[in-house]
Amino acid sequence: MVDAVYLGVHVPAVPASHRRVGATVWPARRSTGGDAALWASGGVAVLALAVLVLAATREPGGGMLVGALTALVLAALATALFLWAWAYRHLTYTLGDQALEVCV
Repeated sequence: MVDAVYLGVHVPAVPASHRRVGATVWPARRSTGGDAALWASGGVAVLALAVLVLAATREPGGGMLVGALTALVLAALATALFLWAWAYRHLTYTLGDQALEVCV
């Protein structure tokens, strides 16, 4: 029986005497949801930059304004996705008396 350290938290191993026969045991794994949101925010940020460059090459007028506003909306979306990814990666979970508790 070997204990593990997972993200700085000591996780004791379950003794064989406490395991149910035939029970499936899955090891704890880090969720990749934060990683996916981080990559998505980077992609949207690159798209926002491309739209901004495209808008900057237009003649002054309506097309330039629409392009700049589109780049602004995309940049705001990229920022929101980045903050969501950052917060998601910093969540921690603990086992409470009755349920799984999410700590921020």
